[in-house]
Amino acid sequence: MSQLPENQSSPTEDWQRGTFVMIIPFHNKLEGISLFRTEVAARAIQIQASLAQIQLHEVDFSMYLTSTFNDGNASSMPGVVDDFENAPPPLNSENLADNSGESLRSLVGGFVDAFRSQRVDDSAKANSALEDALLSIQETMKQAIAEAKLAYLTVRRVEDAFRLQSELVNQWGPTQESVKELREELKVIQEVNAKGSALRSQMQTLHKTVEELLRRTSRSQSEFVSECEVLRESVKGLSEELDDIQRVSAQKSDLESLKMKIEELWPQVNRLPEIEGLLTRSDLKIASLETEMLKIKQDQASLRELEFLVQLSMTSSNPSANKSSFGAHKARFTVPLSAKADSPERGRNQGQRHFENSESDLQERLLEAQDTTEALRSELTTVRQEKLHYHRASQKLEAEAQEVRKMSALWEEKYQESERRRETEFWEAATEITNLRQESAEAKTRLAPWTDKHAVQNFKRILSEFEKMDFSKAHPLTQQGIPWPILVDLSKPNLDIVQEMTVDNVEYFFTALAKEIGPAEKSRVLRNLRLLFHPDRWSGRRILDSVIDEGLRRSLIQAGLVVSQTVNVLPLH
Repeated sequence: MSQLPENQSSPTEDWQRGTFVMIIPFHNKLEGISLFRTEVAARAIQIQASLAQIQLHEVDFSMYLTSTFNDGNASSMPGVVDDFENAPPPLNSENLADNSGESLRSLVGGFVDAFRSQRVDDSAKANSALEDALLSIQETMKQAIAEAKLAYLTVRRVEDAFRLQSELVNQWGPTQESVKELREELKVIQEVNAKGSALRSQMQTLHKTVEELLRRTSRSQSEFVSECEVLRESVKGLSEELDDIQRVSAQKSDLESLKMKIEELWPQVNRLPEIEGLLTRSDLKIASLETEMLKIKQDQASLRELEFLVQLSMTSSNPSANKSSFGAHKARFTVPLSAKADSPERGRNQGQRHFENSESDLQERLLEAQDTTEALRSELTTVRQEKLHYHRASQKLEAEAQEVRKMSALWEEKYQESERRRETEFWEAATEITNLRQESAEAKTRLAPWTDKHAVQNFKRILSEFEKMDFSKAHPLTQQGIPWPILVDLSKPNLDIVQEMTVDNVEYFFTALAKEIGPAEKSRVLRNLRLLFHPDRWSGRRILDSVIDEGLRRSLIQAGLVVSQTVNVLPLH
């Protein structure tokens, strides 16, 4: 309830002031009526005194009274006597006008009787005194009639006043009832005002709480904005790092292409031992060919010597001795060359042709072998140079690849660290937002002192939300968002849930829960908690994956195991 300004009164005070203003004129009218009644009574006493004075003269003035009532003075007041005689009595029992008329009539009757008894005997002197008395009575009667008329009018006004008084009296009962009802309403208003004061204090506390929440929200928002700026800078740095990584990746692709070229050339490099073997075999072959050439040259020299001997034998004088000597030489030189020679001449020709062909063939083979050797040596030199070039390029690329791998590992480590930091900051912000939502939902119960009833209501609310919640990194699991079966205020700062989660506290909670809900509801809640806190259920829903803080995760697991073990041994009924 809002507080009224100092210059503005409450509705109760306005009603009381209006009631007093309405009652004061009634009291004033009643006081005026009382004063008027007193004045009328005084006039009646005065009239009775005048009539008593007339009665002292003991005269009969009925004729005079008749003439007086019938003259102009009486006619000037038409209906006075009739109205006076027929006037209704006032509301009270004191009919002053009627009593005055009766007194006048009785006194006048007495005077008339006395006047008749003394009318013959009286002298003129007595009649003169009587006339004076009657004149005096006439004046008195006129004054009495005028006063009676005034009294009648006054009585009518008094009657109206008394009628008004009667109406006021009739209205006074409902007014008293209204006043009583208004007093009761005033009490209710005062009680409501007292409750309003309590509500006002609660509203002030709620307002302070809301202001604190708004401050915390704005502070969290500013911190979140600053963290977003930091993350933006980090993302910018990561973008630059990504460009470096892309450049390194391009170099790595170049390295891969070079490796592919090396792999393509590697079979040729692997052929180097084979080529070297071929060169070795060709060298051996060349050596053997040179040996054969030397033998052929020796054979050619022997053949030349044989031809010389043949020619010498033909011109010699001793043909038989030369012939035998030639035959010996021929057998020694031609048999290895041609075993099929039928005659010395044929053997000589064939041996010569054979040696010539062998020499030319060997020379051709020697030249071919030399050409092949030179080609192989030049190819081997080229391959060795290419191998050396590719080996150096491979070493260079390997060094660059090693550097790239180091840089990539470093950037990957930095990226993973930034990702972990970003996830941690995002989790902390999401956790703070979730806590603020839960504190906002609990703000109504926080205004009042924490009781077991509040704890049970808070437990039921969190239980209904926990069964429907899908936890993720955007909506992480918090300590306040779990329906812990304890009577402790979960919003307390620095609350150690492992220390609070004991078997005695859980059993005491279910004792308090049984007072708030029925046995069937308690059994349903207990079955629900057995399924809810089962370790396989938590791992199946992957609830703890949204909790990044390892310490908090271990605390939640330990407290959940205590709850699971306790609710499994509690009886359902």
